[in-house]
Amino acid sequence: MVMKRSWWPKSRWWRYLAIGSVIFAALVVGTYVYSRWVSTTQQIIVGRNENAVASFDESRDFLRIACYNIAHGRGIAESNLDGGDQKQRAERLEEIAGLLRQIDADVVVLNEVDFDTSWSHGVNQARQLAQQCGYPYWVEQRNLDFGVLGWRWCFGNAVLSKFPIREAGLLKLPPHSVWESWLVGQKQAVSVKIETPGYPIDIIGIHLEHRDESDRTAAVRSILNSIAELESTPLLLGDLNSTPSGFPNSMTDGAGDNALDLLDRSQRFRREPANVPTSDQMTYHSQQPDRVIDWILIPSDWQFRRYFAVDSNLSDHRPIVAEVQVNSLK
Repeated sequence: MVMKRSWWPKSRWWRYLAIGSVIFAALVVGTYVYSRWVSTTQQIIVGRNENAVASFDESRDFLRIACYNIAHGRGIAESNLDGGDQKQRAERLEEIAGLLRQIDADVVVLNEVDFDTSWSHGVNQARQLAQQCGYPYWVEQRNLDFGVLGWRWCFGNAVLSKFPIREAGLLKLPPHSVWESWLVGQKQAVSVKIETPGYPIDIIGIHLEHRDESDRTAAVRSILNSIAELESTPLLLGDLNSTPSGFPNSMTDGAGDNALDLLDRSQRFRREPANVPTSDQMTYHSQQPDRVIDWILIPSDWQFRRYFAVDSNLSDHRPIVAEVQVNSLK
């Protein structure tokens, strides 16, 4: 008698495969839905570094402010997945912290900051930079925030401050697409009220869409509507991905509008560079900069004492720094 090799019935294997597929799909969907639910409760987080005591010369009548798109700490790599291993990313973040310490701004707005993202090994870059640079206060604002199984995407804007943060909130902007906003999130802005020695100042930290000027003009119109009723104009800092008419690589939307042009026409802001920029004022790409897309916009009744871009290849953007005259600080 010939003994045949024993196998489970094929139908049973298909049954197990179906059950396994359902369990796997449930895990994928379940972890994703949970991450999106949690994201709605954590869009704004205010942090406090109890061990930091920032110094500020209260006799001076100006603020030193800065903004920097740190590109998730990936350096000048084009993909977020190509920023190096955990050790290389940690070293680069330490270098960014060293650069921020040299700049020594009173307030810093950061873009493309990872809060708990797999490609940066789960490091909360806002918290770590605040701690390494000695900022007592910081704010995290999440743009994209979702996860699937063990992988997580969570990043956005951050504000580091030497001064106490009185209020922090989300400033909602029109989405690039509604379905994308629901599924993964979208670029939005953070509104922060900071208690300086003179009086509170309002700051909007922002990173506008890179895909289309129409997204940027829609966002600017939304911001202008939001601040229309305010008695004082806030500072507007960040990567606007837009450069005004007459500047190199300027773009317009379908109606011929431009995001920086709209801000200029509002007459609420003053900017540098005010005229066609020199090469040392360009902010992107850091290796061969050919445009200004990172901006510090101040209220039109304030004055720039000093403005400059910092030559650095720690990101594909160059940080910009301004010293602004604020008479109310006297």
